[in-house]
Amino acid sequence: MKAVKTGIIGVGHFGRFHAAILHGLPQCEFIGVYDIDSTRSKQVADDLKVTWFKKVGHLIEQSDALFVVTPAATHFACAERVLSAGKHLFIEKPLAESAANARQLLEAANKKGVLLQVGHIERFNPAFSLLKNNLPKTINRIEANRLLPFSARGTDVSVVYDLMVHDIDLVLNLLQESPNGYDATFQKIQTPFADSCRATLSFKSGITAHLTSSRVSDKRERTLTVFSGQGKYCIDLDEQSLLLPDGRILKNSEKRNILQDEIRSFLKTVQEGHRPMVTGEEGTMALEVAESIIALESA
Repeated sequence: MKAVKTGIIGVGHFGRFHAAILHGLPQCEFIGVYDIDSTRSKQVADDLKVTWFKKVGHLIEQSDALFVVTPAATHFACAERVLSAGKHLFIEKPLAESAANARQLLEAANKKGVLLQVGHIERFNPAFSLLKNNLPKTINRIEANRLLPFSARGTDVSVVYDLMVHDIDLVLNLLQESPNGYDATFQKIQTPFADSCRATLSFKSGITAHLTSSRVSDKRERTLTVFSGQGKYCIDLDEQSLLLPDGRILKNSEKRNILQDEIRSFLKTVQEGHRPMVTGEEGTMALEVAESIIALESA
């Protein structure tokens, strides 16, 4: 199968990982990189022996698919430019800075007939697959904790867009319904935006989801627990494991590189033309819920 001519926009902290993986994949004909910081762009390009582009438009022109791994506040502008050129797009979460902008991107992708995948990486976590394969018939509530020590990366937006949106996406994927009630508390500690948030989502089915996210924690934790009449099912997203109600722990013999799996999946989607694992519509739904939570901060 023909390799996909691929470029990457944004080679900062996270973008460098994308670039390194793309460079080693046979499904990818790596065209080159662009970053607003030309020194950084040239360094990454030299390290990987690919082309660095001084103008993003030239990279877009020469590529069939683009990865956008830029700060969240720039996602809409970058994505709009890629999609308007008729190129397939993988964009890191959140899809855009607002649900309204996300819907514009969906419309642009549909108009041009190109694929749009959103980087909700936890969908590729083996722990989440194990949970879905062992999911109880009835769910009472869900609890998710996503706690990280402070880092300057990602602080241009609320912790809800930065971290919690991952768990919002997982909950929506598990329940296949949208919330009809919201409650939340917030704390600003290190940045002008909320650095920690506790949110409760209520669903018409009677299920509640309690989400806690912090980027100023003294510990690291990424867990999601489903409570049912049969007991609790807890996944550790760092360990890629599932704890069953009877005490058994399920996990793969070796940890997966889920970023590599995510990137491979997108390239295969482009090659074969099938539905992405995380569609633009799903990315928009997660963003709509995140936006509803954030609105409570000023209510």
